[in-house]
Amino acid sequence: MSNIIRFPAGRPVPAERIPREQFERLAGLALDVVDQILVLLDDVDLDHRHTAPDTDGKAPGGC
Repeated sequence: MSNIIRFPAGRPVPAERIPREQFERLAGLALDVVDQILVLLDDVDLDHRHTAPDTDGKAPGGC
């Protein structure tokens, strides 16, 4: 049987104020993560396009 851990554990934790510089740095990091996810998804999409057969059942590029 698995252990169930409630999130957040216990009572809610109130939000704290952070300096604008820290917020901007964290927002920049979040955008970097999103950019990396988009790159990975684009790579998967391109791989799929190159390996998926066309509607006529033949591989793209006349193979």
